[in-house]
Amino acid sequence: MGAKGMVAAAAAAVACAGLLVYFMGSSGSQQHTVHSTPQIVVEERRPRVRRRSKRRVVTCCGNELLFSRLGGALVADNTALAVICQLCKELDVFVIVCVADDNEEALVWQLLRAHGALDNGLDKRRVLFCSEPRSVVHMVRHLSPAVHIDAHKEHVELLHPHLPNLFHVARQADWPRIPDNVHLVNSVQAIALN
Repeated sequence: MGAKGMVAAAAAAVACAGLLVYFMGSSGSQQHTVHSTPQIVVEERRPRVRRRSKRRVVTCCGNELLFSRLGGALVADNTALAVICQLCKELDVFVIVCVADDNEEALVWQLLRAHGALDNGLDKRRVLFCSEPRSVVHMVRHLSPAVHIDAHKEHVELLHPHLPNLFHVARQADWPRIPDNVHLVNSVQAIALN
């Protein structure tokens, strides 16, 4: 095997190991003559690491908890919003709201501003919207929170095999058997996160 063949074999071995290989001639260009021996400079490729907050992630489906319909109009529950804002001081809280259209999304933003939620800890980058109830489940699974808070039994049933803790906020529980990771509470105020 000639000099070119050995260099090619060495380069292939180094590349297969997940390393970057740079061939540098005496002038720094990539041109080589048959008689020159190229230098192999190996540099380890480091994976990009996204910086994540060290705080626990909590998701909350805002429908029927923070926002509900009263006579066809969307209204906010000031007490529940205050509890969520309190949680925001210690946890990374994502609020997911299922809306019918852009006008309803604008109304949710208006209600959040009017009740002071955005000024009292709720990060506007962590307010997420979707148009279908099923999308809430997909978004929660993608965020993979330590805790999820929801008033919809269907969401809790779909999420309980995948999440460590869920709070189902309901006036009445009609579960035949409550899973160990599901906690039934009658209001958002009754949630205690340790």
